[in-house]
Amino acid sequence: MSRTSYRTSSPLQVGDPALAAAVVQDSVDGFAVLDREGRYVLWNAAMERFTGKTADEVLGQVAVVVFPTLREHGLDVAIQRVLRGEVVATDGIEHIEPDGTRKVYDRLYTPLRDFAGDVAGVIAIVRDSTARYTALDALRTSESKLGMAAEAWSIGLWTWDPAGGAVTWDDTTCKLFGRAPGDAPKGRDEYLTLIHPDDRERSRERIAIGEAEGTWEHEFRIIRSDGAVRWLTSRTRTVRTDRGDLVLGAVFDVTERKEAEERQRAAQRLELVGQLTAGIAHNFNNILMGMLPNLQLAARSAPAALLPLLRDAEQSALRAAGVVQELMTYAGRSRTTTRRVVPLGPLVEQTVAFCRTTFDRRIELDVACRDAAMADVDESQVEQAVLNLLINARDALDDGAGAEPKISVVCETVSRVPELEGRAGAWVAIRITDNGIGMDAATAQRIFEPFFTTKPAGKGTGLGLATTQAIARNHGGFVTCRSAPGQGSTLTLYVPGRSGATTASDVRRSPVPRSRARDAKILVVDDDDQVRTATARVLRDAGFGVTTAASGDEALALVAAPSAPRFDLVVLDVSMPGLSGPQTRGRLRELVPATPVVFLTGYTFESEHGDPVLEKPLRAEALVARLDEILRA
Repeated sequence: MSRTSYRTSSPLQVGDPALAAAVVQDSVDGFAVLDREGRYVLWNAAMERFTGKTADEVLGQVAVVVFPTLREHGLDVAIQRVLRGEVVATDGIEHIEPDGTRKVYDRLYTPLRDFAGDVAGVIAIVRDSTARYTALDALRTSESKLGMAAEAWSIGLWTWDPAGGAVTWDDTTCKLFGRAPGDAPKGRDEYLTLIHPDDRERSRERIAIGEAEGTWEHEFRIIRSDGAVRWLTSRTRTVRTDRGDLVLGAVFDVTERKEAEERQRAAQRLELVGQLTAGIAHNFNNILMGMLPNLQLAARSAPAALLPLLRDAEQSALRAAGVVQELMTYAGRSRTTTRRVVPLGPLVEQTVAFCRTTFDRRIELDVACRDAAMADVDESQVEQAVLNLLINARDALDDGAGAEPKISVVCETVSRVPELEGRAGAWVAIRITDNGIGMDAATAQRIFEPFFTTKPAGKGTGLGLATTQAIARNHGGFVTCRSAPGQGSTLTLYVPGRSGATTASDVRRSPVPRSRARDAKILVVDDDDQVRTATARVLRDAGFGVTTAASGDEALALVAAPSAPRFDLVVLDVSMPGLSGPQTRGRLRELVPATPVVFLTGYTFESEHGDPVLEKPLRAEALVARLDEILRA
């Protein structure tokens, strides 16, 4: 085979062999031909550019001698394979130019056959693929960064072929949905079954609209196989490919954000509830204050046949008052309470003992107080919280328990346990466990909502657990719930633990019983006719001298009158038209500075001067006893 570089300067004619030679010579790809001895017999201009060697330098030379690096890449073996009749392709062989430039070449070696069909040499085609490999490297780097970012932020990536229905999920997507790696749904219908039933139809509609628009985003809930409800956001785009449309998507968990938003909304609702409750409580408690004392006074002289009716009416009024108080507590509008450091064990045992006398005798009630478990608390509030939890456990047993219904109560000091959610320090845990029907995850997430209840109509207000949570929050604590269908429930009240013992100054002293001063004169000031009349009637029945006033101005006129009696006590409504209770109190201090004032209010109020505050409604005996105590102080 003669040597040639295929250089020519003669005019080319169609069909002329020189035309093919010119095409090879001017090709952007490198062309070279080796004979059976491995010597170069053809070398085009592109090869000169790629290697920096001219045709004169390489023609007639053995390839592996001119370019020793061919052996490093195994190309000497490739040439021998081609001489045996094979076609060999090698991709992505890197070469560093003398100036440090990185080049990447793809090579194709194919047999050159003579007219008899025998292999006479090797045709080598070399293509500069540096740009393509650089782009591929950039793509791989980008994909790697995307993968790292997706993994770091727990973003799942997925694809969907609408035509074929094939769905591909990466491991993160499977994890977000609570499925095993590689366990992607078989298609859209199976995917939709993973979505919360309440969000399923909306998701179906959003996907249909998104398919038409080419991009969409939507948030939805899922229920994992373990019953956990999670919020996910999916962002999706349709791309055009040679094989048709392909849907690419990213999905990530937004449960924490949704819960934070819900907490914010709950706080806003709580504030609105508080504002609404304050107004309702004032009016409602005034109504009850006009009912309770009258019912109790009527019961003292009523015929025996009417007593059950009056007692039932009184109990209903007291229940109504309790509902208002629970709502006030939940809304954070209850009065500031008195706290002291006490062991909670005796309080828990006392509450359990009370429940033993009122619960169904078939329910086994066990209590274990394992240590001193000291805490700085309002005892009456914590007692109410524990009682609410016990009643909730009892109701779970009533709804369906085993042959041996049981409630276990444990009070102990704990620290650094998983359910403290990272809150370090000493905590007193009051843990109440029942073996009732249990709850699914969706129900358990709602049990602290006000007015949410699974009980039949008339069997509860839905405020018990909400109130318990509010009491825990007011003490700097919290409540947790663990439950599963058929496995009972455990609700735990946590309050910050404290060291130390009750001091003498902490102990609530009961007033020394004394006989009431029958000649004490009391001024009752209230704009509500029924409240004013009922309060005066109760106090007169108890032996007090009573004068009434319907407003602050009227009260001041009575006190300032020259012939006015000397009042030993003023019972003053807080909210009145014209002069309010606190304003009236200020004027009274100027006229009769030594006369004590007691505020009577239908909503939360704290006197800035420390005057006693009584909350409506009050039972007749409670009102009389409290005023007598104040008069004797």
